[in-house]
Amino acid sequence: MTRDALCMAGTMAPTIFLAALGYRRVWQRLLGSETTPTGFGVLLAPCLLVSALVVQAPPAFILALCFLSAGAAIYWIDDVKGLPASARLGISFFVGFLIGVSIFQGSSALPVWLVFAGAVGIGILNTVLTNIVNFTDGADLNLATFIALTAVVIVAYEASDSFQSSMAIGCLAFTIPFAALNHRPRVLYLGDAGAFAFAGFLSIMAAAHASGIASTPEAALPLALPAFDALYVLVFRIANKENLLTRNYLHLYQRLNRTYRGFGYLLPQVVNVAFSLVCAFVLHALGMSRFLAVMIAAIAVTVPFYFACRLLLLDDRRGVVGRAE
Repeated sequence: MTRDALCMAGTMAPTIFLAALGYRRVWQRLLGSETTPTGFGVLLAPCLLVSALVVQAPPAFILALCFLSAGAAIYWIDDVKGLPASARLGISFFVGFLIGVSIFQGSSALPVWLVFAGAVGIGILNTVLTNIVNFTDGADLNLATFIALTAVVIVAYEASDSFQSSMAIGCLAFTIPFAALNHRPRVLYLGDAGAFAFAGFLSIMAAAHASGIASTPEAALPLALPAFDALYVLVFRIANKENLLTRNYLHLYQRLNRTYRGFGYLLPQVVNVAFSLVCAFVLHALGMSRFLAVMIAAIAVTVPFYFACRLLLLDDRRGVVGRAE
């Protein structure tokens, strides 16, 4: 890690902790002491922007993070007053599109049509990721664990002086002080704005990989379990003809949280990432490319591990996962 990144993290972490306390106080004073403050994750995007500025990231990434910060501020309205589903989808796609334009246009002399097509792809990806990440924010520390695992993997695999590594350190500097409060029930949540901001970060990393600026495919491994969980619950709800816009408590971590005491529901994320990294390392050592090794490891490890958790820990048989509420 560079000295600038470490100094930045050392300053940012206590600042975020104090900001979290202030955010909670202001929220409860304005909206009622009986409500749980949410939407604090809106500050993740500015933290990523500061992290990139500290190490003088390429202008394309600075611009992308500016768009993400502005989008997160708009998306924060959903935490305070609520937004229609169409508005949330529109914001997610449009900000993802702008992220794609920023990075693809700034990375190389691509033809306009290819920049546009790539930006549309990132817009769609950002929309999907926003919903996947949002599904993980239904229990204390679950989303924080997802963010922290992704950041740790990036720091471990990226060059210590890269701007991607600096942004990952910024994620940790934001997440650790937040987790110090979030581990207690109904104290503070990242909310929809936090899910949006982190999804945008993942979209930026995906665009960086696609454009050849960065190559850290291992950063996708923490996403594998939440993504498959979201797909599994979606298919189950469609098969049961449920209203997909209603809240449900069918996700793996939610079921584990209700079945067992403590924070054991966080362990599947950690274990799945660990096994996936080992599998990807072995496949790469056998001569497979890093990207292909990661993709195969994500599927080969996550799918059986997921069903083993449901079968052994929750006794879900014949696809029975519970009822929506």
